[in-house]
Amino acid sequence: MENLDYTLSLFDKKEEERIDTLKKEAFDQRKVKSDRVVLEEETTVLQEETEISNPRFSNYLSELSKY
Repeated sequence: MENLDYTLSLFDKKEEERIDTLKKEAFDQRKVKSDRVVLEEETTVLQEETEISNPRFSNYLSELSKY
């Protein structure tokens, strides 16, 4: 019975080492995509153009900004 417990503990230890190795390899080889850069300037320009073209929209936004 002790021999079986010892064998199982060796197997578990070996399996944990294998999983740790696989995790390390996966992290080393992973490629992280960078987030898309959003330029605030473009958003501001589009908002200004929309406000100029539609005065009701401008009134609507000004009311919303109060809250």
